[in-house]
Amino acid sequence: MGKVAVISGGSRGFGSVLIRELLDDPDISVASFSRSITPEINEIMNNSDVGPRFLFETIDITDSESVKRFVASVREQLGSVDILINNAGVALHRVLALQEEDDIRRMLDINLMGTATLTRACVREMLATGWGRIVTVTSIAGKTGYRGLSAYSMTKAGLDGFTRSLS
Repeated sequence: MGKVAVISGGSRGFGSVLIRELLDDPDISVASFSRSITPEINEIMNNSDVGPRFLFETIDITDSESVKRFVASVREQLGSVDILINNAGVALHRVLALQEEDDIRRMLDINLMGTATLTRACVREMLATGWGRIVTVTSIAGKTGYRGLSAYSMTKAGLDGFTRSLS
């Protein structure tokens, strides 16, 4: 039986590339979500070669109940989660002294809390089957910092520590 991969933030950019790459393997089913459907997702959904191996839902990663329902939907439609790729994230550029608290909170909620909620739900699936892999997309800014990205760098450094602690 094939593997099931979940990719957060798959609607465009690197996330949609990851979806396409994994779907090239006929033994892998892929589930992803984002706040909206994009032309890239429509193209993947309309690809007859993909068929029932692809599931996409529009949810907000900051809504923990929606994230939990998404993982349950993946299990029901594709099977237990074997692979998780944490890709969803947001970077709001601004010097910290001028950055709005709401912007900092948004990055924390999406980049850290959303990732933790999704990972927790997927890890439960992996523990139940005795197998799983987790990859988290971070940034060099989490290791070296970058002018105008203090809060973003903080979230990416947190993700690095979080993911390393899971191994």
